[in-house]
Amino acid sequence: PEQWWYGTRTCVDCYSRIVRVATYNIWNLNSLDRETYHDRLERIRKLLSTQDISIFGIQEVRLRVDWPPSSSVCQVCQLARHLPGYQYVYKPAMLYMHNVLERTEEGLAIFSRHPIISTDSVLLYRNSSA
Repeated sequence: PEQWWYGTRTCVDCYSRIVRVATYNIWNLNSLDRETYHDRLERIRKLLSTQDISIFGIQEVRLRVDWPPSSSVCQVCQLARHLPGYQYVYKPAMLYMHNVLERTEEGLAIFSRHPIISTDSVLLYRNSSA
């Protein structure tokens, strides 16, 4: 059988390999009930460290660019620090301009233990006449 390498793991029989896919809505930076964003981040980290999840999609990932830059928040960067061994791609779906120096983006991120070879996206437009 052909051997494929994924990071430090070897897959000898790739046709019988199980690929686990999960998705999670992190609700951007909002605090819900008693759970904070940092609680959700820790839950995601624990989930991925205890389950063998190959590909993980996350909705409502926020990038907030503020002035001064030290107060900016990059959720996908925070998630990546907690998820070693995963590659990721992030694509904003919404953009809120606050002023010339400050904006907020919100979109999707996909983390993968397998190499991300290429990415593409389709921009959807809102139909204001509907």
